[in-house]
Amino acid sequence: MFRPAEIDWLLIEDLKTDVSSKPGFRELPLVWFVVGSGYEDEPDGEPSSRRTTPLHHLFKLCWFPNLNQVVRDLFKIYARFDVNYTDDTGLSHFHVACRYGLSDVVEKFLEAGQDPNCLEGRWANSTLHYAVQYGHKRVTESLLRAGVDPNSANVEGSTALHIVCKKGKGADVSAKMLFEISCDDVRVDVRDKRGNAPLHLALIEGNKEVVELLLRNGADPNLADSEGWTPLHVVCKRYVDDKDLAEMFLEICDDIRREVEVNSRDKLGRTPLQLAVANGYKKLTKLLLKRTGVDPNLADSEGTTPLHVISKRSNSDCLMQIFFEVNEEVNRVVQVDVRDDLGRTPLQLAVAGLSLKKVNLILDRGADLSNFVFPAKIHSDEDLEGLEFFKLRLASVALIVVERLEKGGYELNRSDALAVMDFFADQIFDKSVDLEGLHGDGWFVKVAKTKMIKPGLSLYDLIQLRPREAAKLLAYSDYLECAHELWNLPWRRKAACDLRLCEMISRRFFPALGAGSFDGTDELPTTDSLLRDDRREPEERGFVSRLPGRCRPKLA
Repeated sequence: MFRPAEIDWLLIEDLKTDVSSKPGFRELPLVWFVVGSGYEDEPDGEPSSRRTTPLHHLFKLCWFPNLNQVVRDLFKIYARFDVNYTDDTGLSHFHVACRYGLSDVVEKFLEAGQDPNCLEGRWANSTLHYAVQYGHKRVTESLLRAGVDPNSANVEGSTALHIVCKKGKGADVSAKMLFEISCDDVRVDVRDKRGNAPLHLALIEGNKEVVELLLRNGADPNLADSEGWTPLHVVCKRYVDDKDLAEMFLEICDDIRREVEVNSRDKLGRTPLQLAVANGYKKLTKLLLKRTGVDPNLADSEGTTPLHVISKRSNSDCLMQIFFEVNEEVNRVVQVDVRDDLGRTPLQLAVAGLSLKKVNLILDRGADLSNFVFPAKIHSDEDLEGLEFFKLRLASVALIVVERLEKGGYELNRSDALAVMDFFADQIFDKSVDLEGLHGDGWFVKVAKTKMIKPGLSLYDLIQLRPREAAKLLAYSDYLECAHELWNLPWRRKAACDLRLCEMISRRFFPALGAGSFDGTDELPTTDSLLRDDRREPEERGFVSRLPGRCRPKLA
């Protein structure tokens, strides 16, 4: 005859051994044999609750398809419920039954007088934590009716309500059960160790039903977490532009007459609006701006306003347009000349990022150019790696931006021109290409002659012109249009043609750089004033071939 401890050992060894012929399925011949024999564990002498059984071992195994059935079978062997066997970590048979949703077994533990508030030792999880974590509604109901504490927190500070709010589908059923059975006992605003209240977690998950349930049961819509994020911050910080979630949240708060602090700031001084624009969320931005009381000019701890954020964010032209249009619609004035702690205005950031549409939008709203300081460094937010034939568009945009500033009354000076030169050197002429090949490639010549830049001027004709001749025919905006034509050229000649046109447009802006006209301190009032007749050979003109330390493309 085997002693109980020996049976325990044999069953645990059987659980450790996977002899299954089916992927993921566990064949446990010893377990099935012992269950089939009708054997029930009966300890020698007075039973002690401190004991490790196969059920404890099974709890720590990875999931497999027939796991729940194996747990149920083992409870046929370990069928005593007046003793709650607990291992060295504090995990008990009662916890195991709740984890696997064995409602009949749970009822037997409760009938035998076991305490539903017993805590697992390592993580301090209660029986209710396990029941709601794995979505076992019948077990949850039994525990609640037996008086389990719904506010018991584990080592992470999470209550059962926190766990429910982290879940997705079906979480509302468990949440309703907590409120309906525990009545007023559920602490709806308790925060975990990270400062999250259940409402924060439900909003992170995007579970609208649970959000509504929490709000209608007294959740504070302005409670901040450890980062200073209120529920509205959380909505605006999510991974998706969820206008519907924000709209529902605000409507329910209005319905229950709970005021939402729309201008609340987190620990970095950011409002929900700043988080929305930082993420590029157009729908949320529009919704917030239409909300009564939202201040579009509030700055964070670094003096950054929402307009600063949009101005330096890539791919946000449409967002800026929405920002201005909605504020105009609700009669709010946007401060376009405000400076951050580094002294930068939104216009400076837009110019530095070469965002033509943003520059136009800000200037159209009355930005002051009399005190404008041209950025010391301009750049493109776009990744040019592997897109050498994309640079004409950037060169064109850079010079159109400068031209737009001049038309607004800004006077370009020497240091400004050098900043533009540095941009061309760093991002436009950073690699050399074979320009001579353009003329020797019959395929390219044939295609280029069919692409009309203007009536009577083909792409092929254009690249033959001297820069001064091209300047008479083409504006910077024409070069921008020309950039679109390069996409259909033979791939191997795109980069060379692109660079040739970049060189031509740069000479329009810097025709005298090679002659040393920037050696003095003369101001350059307009770009047109820089144009002059230069009859030197192409390789002696322009600054491209004269940049020390830069690649020097051979000019055709």
